[in-house]
Amino acid sequence: MAIDYTPDFRTVGVFTAQKDYRLCWLLDQYLHTAFRRLPDFRFSPDSQKTPLTVPVYRHTDRRLLSSFFLISNKPEGTVLFQKPANMDYLFLVKQPSDQFDLQRLIKDIRNIPQVSTALEAGPFLGKTAESFYFDFEHYLETCPEE
Repeated sequence: MAIDYTPDFRTVGVFTAQKDYRLCWLLDQYLHTAFRRLPDFRFSPDSQKTPLTVPVYRHTDRRLLSSFFLISNKPEGTVLFQKPANMDYLFLVKQPSDQFDLQRLIKDIRNIPQVSTALEAGPFLGKTAESFYFDFEHYLETCPEE
């Protein structure tokens, strides 16, 4: 019996040489967010037996009733998602409302001088994405609220 699962995330790939904490600071400055570090997320991609420990940062937008997450695509010297090629970070938007404008967010992230580019990454992530989103939602249920 298969479980029908539809992830409630929109994903932006961010390309930058910045460290995660520095990128959070830049996002806070340019997007007027307030990212906070959460406990690490442990994820086992299909090809790996040992779980990866992935730092996670969250910002909750109470006006839009959405949460934003910043996750490294290159934790512990490996890569979570091969495509888009050379993607450094996943910027996840959970439960985007009707007022949420993904293209505006991408444009705003691209306007940060230290960011090379940003693009909608969801269509490129492949089969691993569904298990990643499923595990990530389970992880979020155990995280303390802000």
